[in-house]
Amino acid sequence: MEYNVRIRALREERGMSQRELAKRLNLSPGGVAKWELGLSVPTVENLLALADLFGCSLDAIFGREPPGRTSA
Repeated sequence: MEYNVRIRALREERGMSQRELAKRLNLSPGGVAKWELGLSVPTVENLLALADLFGCSLDAIFGREPPGRTSA
């Protein structure tokens, strides 16, 4: 799964609008829209803020399993 699709899914799972997410990260709603459309990539600082806000790892945002985990 692409990072942009995952960011949108995580946002929607929490019932947040793009505007609300942008406000919580002190960004413009257009910036969040660009991430979700795959037109830009969040900075490292914004990725860390997203992980903190969503309560997940960076691996979860990028849709990958962390090292050492195997799928059954």
